[in-house]
Amino acid sequence: MNISSEKFTCPRSNTSGAQLPAITGSDTNFAEYLQAAKQCPDSLTRSRMTALGEAVSRLHFTTCIKNRFLERAEKDKERALDRLKKVYNIGGQTLGETLQAITEKIDSAKPVCSLSPQRLFSCEDRLMTYTQADIVQPLNRDKERFEEAIFYFDSSPAETAKIFFKDRGSGSRPKYGALAFDEKNGDARGVGDVALYLREKTKEYMTFTACDSAALGKTFNNDADKIRSATGVVGNSYPLITYTGNDQLDFLAKDGKPHSHHFFQWQLYGAIVYKEDIDYLNFNEKIDKRQHNDAVLFANKHNILIGYN
Repeated sequence: MNISSEKFTCPRSNTSGAQLPAITGSDTNFAEYLQAAKQCPDSLTRSRMTALGEAVSRLHFTTCIKNRFLERAEKDKERALDRLKKVYNIGGQTLGETLQAITEKIDSAKPVCSLSPQRLFSCEDRLMTYTQADIVQPLNRDKERFEEAIFYFDSSPAETAKIFFKDRGSGSRPKYGALAFDEKNGDARGVGDVALYLREKTKEYMTFTACDSAALGKTFNNDADKIRSATGVVGNSYPLITYTGNDQLDFLAKDGKPHSHHFFQWQLYGAIVYKEDIDYLNFNEKIDKRQHNDAVLFANKHNILIGYN
């Protein structure tokens, strides 16, 4: 989706239709979008409102969030080097080569989203956020605090982005998954029986944490700055090295097996469009026949390749 020029048609039953203005990076334009959406809320389909919220979220990420994480990359690199130096008692060229090898391993990992087959069909052409899928369920407050910190709600001037974020049905909240270091296994075990392997380009719109992001709020007593300091992006994966557990660090540094209880979570801002953003899907080996068949139907509908364990 080219969100710099995307326009959303807002048809009415008694008119030929209305056009929402094109999205740009300015909050003024976000406000125009919100106003246009309010003028015809009954005619905005769930899928279209989802796409609208996703576009706002992605632009907020690219214009407000990502650069702040990249600006501190050198400082985060020094922290990662210090962690490796203390854990492995190394220095000099060996220290630098170890850091490079680990960052290359993280960069090469595949973004995967594990979920139930039923959730695949909850929206026509794109993956819904967890708040849309479970809109009647109470919010996970720890996860919400993490999202508020990453969105810079304490300092961001983009008031309209905040309005979209607070609307649980808008699609503006992040999607979640984890990085996979092999071709067979998905991300966090027990989340779902279908693993969607996303295309490499999607990582450009992700943040990454060394654990479940909901745990960061508890770890740092909901301090927004500390939560952000433990979060990385493409071009600055160093916080994953600094804050991961020793077992997972050994896997990264010594080329062993990934630890079953540790994973690197990603949070994507914007859309996951089935026909554009999924490389292939895989199955949990214990998936039942009905769910397997549902997933195959989904893959065939959206021309998605199927991989088998």
